[in-house]
Amino acid sequence: KIHISGCGDFSIKNISYLSDPCDLPLRGKKRALDENERVLYAPFSGVGNVIYDQDAVYINVAGCQTAQNSETKENEITEKTVCLSSIKDLKYTIDTKLSNVPIQLFQDGPLLYENELKTDKFEFYENIQNDEENPSNTLVNSIKNNLNLNNDEFLNSHAPHIALYRSIYKPKEYLENVNGIENFDEDCIKKETYNSLIDSTVFSESLFDWNCEEKIDQLRSLFLTRKTEASIEEDICEDSQPLEKESANEPELDCHLKLKKSKIDIINMRQQDEKYLNQLKKDMEEKIVRTEQEYSRMPDEERVILQGYRPGMYVRIEIEDLPSAFVTNFDPTYPILIGGLLPGEEDMGFIKLRVKKH
Repeated sequence: KIHISGCGDFSIKNISYLSDPCDLPLRGKKRALDENERVLYAPFSGVGNVIYDQDAVYINVAGCQTAQNSETKENEITEKTVCLSSIKDLKYTIDTKLSNVPIQLFQDGPLLYENELKTDKFEFYENIQNDEENPSNTLVNSIKNNLNLNNDEFLNSHAPHIALYRSIYKPKEYLENVNGIENFDEDCIKKETYNSLIDSTVFSESLFDWNCEEKIDQLRSLFLTRKTEASIEEDICEDSQPLEKESANEPELDCHLKLKKSKIDIINMRQQDEKYLNQLKKDMEEKIVRTEQEYSRMPDEERVILQGYRPGMYVRIEIEDLPSAFVTNFDPTYPILIGGLLPGEEDMGFIKLRVKKH
């Protein structure tokens, strides 16, 4: 529903988009403009005695209703009336007039009409189709006839390096050389291994003395062996001392650790919430930018269906059950303010008031 100031609330029967007869100036402002470059934004104002509507265009022919007091006014009115009356008296459209006008291609050539041009085009396409149906006249068949060469002539004329290869390297000699190399591999001398070069009859001088305790201890230290009983007892005593100290301070440490963990958890939760909110804001901004880009590519007729009527658009509104006084006293030069009603404003309500006099 809408509210018309001074008239009341009404429901809209129909609303439709109209192309604006005077678009908004989108160019940059200039310091000085000529009269031809001045742009006027005044829809439904009757500037130029022309009013646009969805179903028709209303032309106000001046002359009989205006007062002709001066010569300048008479000249202006006559010029306007001549232009508008010439438009009004047109019987044929521009398309029909252009179709009946002849065209002369050359200076001394004949005059051609639209029907004759169509027949010439049809004959031209027929000639092209006949040429395609006759394969003997095509250029491809003539090229194929000139390329009927034997394989030997082609090799000798276009590939001399292949003929040289065949004259130097014969296939039989090549196979014999390959077979000879394979047989030669069997007669080759095999390389001896390291074990075959070692003489087992000779003993090395630097032998290990197993009777030396120092060297045995050195070897023993290199291996992971079991600990002795004395070392085990020492380790147990060392481990038991800190455990006794920790058992006394366990409740205090537990409380301190719990407080630390709770603080860390709260900080982590806040950081996660902030990251999530920031990501949502970024996604919303990117989505708005993408939708605006998509809407900018669409025409206004399709954009109105998806997005609705934007502020500044030129629309036509049909309203029912208007009072007769509003229609009879309607003045197109006086602007009418129309506002939309919210859902809560449509319902009837009661308000209690208390007035006190002092």
